[in-house]
Amino acid sequence: MVRAARGLPVAVGVMLAAAGAGCASPSGGGTAAPTAAPLVWSVVATPAAPSGLTDLSLAAVACVSLTDCWAVGTAQAAGTAQAAGQTGHNSQTLIEQLTAGVWSVAASPTPPASTFSVLQGVSCDGGGDCWAVGYDLDPTGLADTLIEEDTGAGWTIVPTPSQPDGEAGFLNGVTCTSAGDCWAVGSVAGSDGSSATLVEEDTGSGWSIVPTPTPPSGVTSELDAVSCPDPSYCWGSGDLIDSSGAIQVLTLEDAGGGWTVVPSPSAPNQAPSSLDAVSCVSHSECWAVGDYDDLNGTSQALVEEDRGSGWAIVSSPAPPGAIGEELSAVSCVDAKDCWAVGQILEAGGKSQTLIEENGGGGWTVVAGPAGPGSTTNQLAGVTCVSAAACWAVGSDAGSGSSSAPALIEEGR
Repeated sequence: MVRAARGLPVAVGVMLAAAGAGCASPSGGGTAAPTAAPLVWSVVATPAAPSGLTDLSLAAVACVSLTDCWAVGTAQAAGTAQAAGQTGHNSQTLIEQLTAGVWSVAASPTPPASTFSVLQGVSCDGGGDCWAVGYDLDPTGLADTLIEEDTGAGWTIVPTPSQPDGEAGFLNGVTCTSAGDCWAVGSVAGSDGSSATLVEEDTGSGWSIVPTPTPPSGVTSELDAVSCPDPSYCWGSGDLIDSSGAIQVLTLEDAGGGWTVVPSPSAPNQAPSSLDAVSCVSHSECWAVGDYDDLNGTSQALVEEDRGSGWAIVSSPAPPGAIGEELSAVSCVDAKDCWAVGQILEAGGKSQTLIEENGGGGWTVVAGPAGPGSTTNQLAGVTCVSAAACWAVGSDAGSGSSSAPALIEEGR
């Protein structure tokens, strides 16, 4: 669903963004078979909910190496009372780590006095430093940006720039191009429910807010994901609400001289559209994925490509038997090997995991396993360490148990 968070709770009093990460390919649309044999995907064992936590959900994943990965998200705190005036559940950050082939829950700090905190993006800079971003709510329900860092000795909360009084801040995605060069994106929301894009950068001396333009037709705008093929070139993707109330895709570019709005096509008939993930392998090889609402109000996958001359919509296949589908994340190992994940929408409010691949000949649906619950599950994040190894993470709400672990799948 357009402007729906990646399986994470909706914050108090404001509309939240989704999140993701991405990839690129020189091919256009079409449904030709990929040039390389697809990976075989399987559900892997993940840790049960720690004592006092329920409803584990993972939103993003990043890997330092084939055997060293991090996944982040949220878990509901069991038996806790909600703060006055809040809606939804009291939750706290969730971080899981892959070491020696086994996933385990890692210690994740919660901001002092916070009643609700989530992590929505994670990235590692290649120098032994990893970052996770999201937001937390104070006892009054006001949201503030949340950034956590791990330099090898455990995760700690790091300072982030303050928002003006009365404004809420959210971070949805993060990427690091090298040690000491990271970007995070999201939105700043006012008390009237409107929002504007938010970009923060860390060049090694702390995070600071970077100016972003207001879209010409945008009354409300947000960024859900960011990708930088090198330190001097980045793309951000998300959506905006124009003066007529229509939800349209939004893409911002920084080619070294600051962020600018770049035109990108929305779905046919100007249907409500959002780009939840973006990634580039070079200045002229980028993909963005998300979804749009069809005439029946059902979500359908949206895929766009930029080969350096502008964004264009690319066809993507509809899974057999689906009434709709959503793509939440995308990852590439090179220009001819990209993966996207999300969920297949079925009758009765059920959903199943969705995995698609573009091996240079167009996007195809790849067989993937259902979660253990087998009735309602989805994938929200994906990363590929090599052409022969990928990880995807999400949630499994159909297990019938609130203490069920998060969903992690491996492609080999």
